[in-house]
Amino acid sequence: MNKILKFIFPKLFLSEEEKNEIIKDLRVNTNFMTKEQMLRKDSSFKKEVEFKLEKGEVKSILIPDFGNHTGFKITKWYFKTGSNVKAGDIICNIENKKLTMELESIYDGKLISINQTKEELATGVEICKVEGI
Repeated sequence: MNKILKFIFPKLFLSEEEKNEIIKDLRVNTNFMTKEQMLRKDSSFKKEVEFKLEKGEVKSILIPDFGNHTGFKITKWYFKTGSNVKAGDIICNIENKKLTMELESIYDGKLISINQTKEELATGVEICKVEGI
């Protein structure tokens, strides 16, 4: 049990130095914002990242550019193909050796295809497709 805790605990709680290193790496992407920065922006931020789909229109959700972080894998899906999602719904978890994050849908619609879990994905690779309903 002690070995398990020693393995899991550091992965659950990063030191401030590790957090700052990750944020520094992510800031390479000019679109990156911390949660605090997003909360400081006015409510128009949410309108900027939400896109409306016309009925039958299909759009892809892609692996975002995380600067020099690569080697992401989808580890968990919260929805199945055919499920309806709304903008802001957490659709899956993605992770690499340093980061684990929840990925939100930016569209309202129906998931018509999803990528496999555990496959290594590069920036810009399609995670899923959403069809407007």
